[in-house]
Amino acid sequence: AGPSRVDLAAMLAWLAPRPFACAQVGTLGFCRWGSLVLALAAPRDDCATVAYFAWPTGGPSGQGVRPLDHTDGMHGPILAFWGDQDAGVGQDNVQRLVAALKARDIEFEHTLYPAVGHGFMSASKLDPEHEAYKVACDAWTRTVDFYRNHLAIKGGTR
Repeated sequence: AGPSRVDLAAMLAWLAPRPFACAQVGTLGFCRWGSLVLALAAPRDDCATVAYFAWPTGGPSGQGVRPLDHTDGMHGPILAFWGDQDAGVGQDNVQRLVAALKARDIEFEHTLYPAVGHGFMSASKLDPEHEAYKVACDAWTRTVDFYRNHLAIKGGTR
């Protein structure tokens, strides 16, 4: 079943006082774990959150954490990615989540990539000839840049 929001919050609480910890914590999730890290951005103001193809309404069966239920408390920075062919997450749900986060004026950026679906990162198979390859490379490069911009080890070094 994987970790819960409570499990991740406890892990982050353990990590925070460590001398090697960053002032802000980077969280990253794919699919339903993308939903989990988005929801984790609600009670915490120290997360730099990246979510790939998160389910705004809790997963294929509607069970699990529902980021749409937590938008009122979410903190940025948040970076999120979806494919416009991802029928499973529901493009209307993605747009509702995007609108809710933009209305709160938190630091939030998202990309809806054309012509790719759910799981475009693994679908690319790291094959330069695959149609999802350039999208996957772009999303990953933006993720690394996002963390470079938002995560610094306490004391000012990386």
